[in-house]
Amino acid sequence: MLEFNNHDYHTNFIKQCTNQSILINTEIHTLLKDMYLMYYKLQDNYNYLVKYNIKIHEIIRLEIKGTEIDIIITSTEEQLFISNYNFLLNIINTINKLSILYKQYSFYRKIPYNVFKVIMYATNFEITRLLLKGQKFTYPILGEVYIARVPYDSSFPDWGASYKFKEFLDEQGIQTKDKDNENGKAWLVDNGLNRDDFVILRWKKFASKLHNKAPYRLVPCTFGNIYGKILKRTFTIKELLQNTSTGIFDKIIHMYRYHYEYTQSTFPYVNIASKQTEHNITA
Repeated sequence: MLEFNNHDYHTNFIKQCTNQSILINTEIHTLLKDMYLMYYKLQDNYNYLVKYNIKIHEIIRLEIKGTEIDIIITSTEEQLFISNYNFLLNIINTINKLSILYKQYSFYRKIPYNVFKVIMYATNFEITRLLLKGQKFTYPILGEVYIARVPYDSSFPDWGASYKFKEFLDEQGIQTKDKDNENGKAWLVDNGLNRDDFVILRWKKFASKLHNKAPYRLVPCTFGNIYGKILKRTFTIKELLQNTSTGIFDKIIHMYRYHYEYTQSTFPYVNIASKQTEHNITA
């Protein structure tokens, strides 16, 4: 499994912005050559510049903005002039747009890691809010993610209840089962809520543009952990949406246990029995 951290993303982000800046700068210089070539060519048609009141020098210096001329039935020479003039305006317009992009990428590639980290956090938080409200979000390359209800599978443990049970067994001096003690007491339990569905964060792998999807898996953020044995009260939906110190995994669990009606009315039901190749994260 491949794992990345913010430093990896920041490095790749800076490289991508730098490469885009270089490509755009090259394209601008190519267009500038075409622009001046067309500028000198149009100056050879002084009569038409006067006829259409074209202030070519001011236009080329970007002091004024030229207006395209409709090509009407006239001489071939005049039609060619109009076509060249309109082409010049199109070049200037393209250069202006590329110049804006160049400034943006030049700014982006100077963003330090600490600022990038804040931007990443804020972006992910807003995406989390959209998902918890029942909306879908599509990443340009990774594909679509959303929250859904799926058929309940008791093999998935209720981690909060399980940790409480393990703590109780430990207090009683009963050895619990782990990798070093296969004969210990099993302590993983299901939620016991008698529900026929549970809630997950789904990633539609087939909708992504990744060439090799197999090594990747989606792991929802779990920092904060408002659920589990430390829970002291029930949080409202509004509080969950505004909470900045808790991961989406914990929020989904909390909604499922304490706001089940909300999950039923907000998240679609999906039978994934025939879609096992897609990645699913239990909540």
